[in-house]
Amino acid sequence: MEPIKKYTFAFVLSLMTVFTSYCQEEGGRGSDRTEDETNNYGYREVLRDINQYLETFDNGYYGPLIVEDGYIFCTIKDGRKSRIPVEEIGEVRMMKNDVGVAMFCASGDCVKGVTGSYFPKMSFRTSGKFDYDPLKSMLEEFVLRLRN
Repeated sequence: MEPIKKYTFAFVLSLMTVFTSYCQEEGGRGSDRTEDETNNYGYREVLRDINQYLETFDNGYYGPLIVEDGYIFCTIKDGRKSRIPVEEIGEVRMMKNDVGVAMFCASGDCVKGVTGSYFPKMSFRTSGKFDYDPLKSMLEEFVLRLRN
């Protein structure tokens, strides 16, 4: 083997060895990443937390949230579902007079409600005073991870 080819071969071989050992190490993710983990940076973890929160929010009226085919679905207590396209979500913010928190459409009415009509937001609210900040924070993180 010529000297340059010999060193190139040795270099490539050492890179392959390092890469292989990284993939096999505990915590090394390499090729065992799923498409969801690669594209969405673990939105499922936040979704699990939101769904646990919704079990007790407003006596379990909302939830669970499900991500499927580019939509976020919210099932209410009687089994009906509303949906919002992930790509249409503009922002998560408090509703007027702090009566709830909502995922607002970027433009127009993109949320198909449980009645089949379209609305500008998917909202979560309950009667009386309530601290919506934890839910708002989780929804913001959820949307952020879905977009990445």
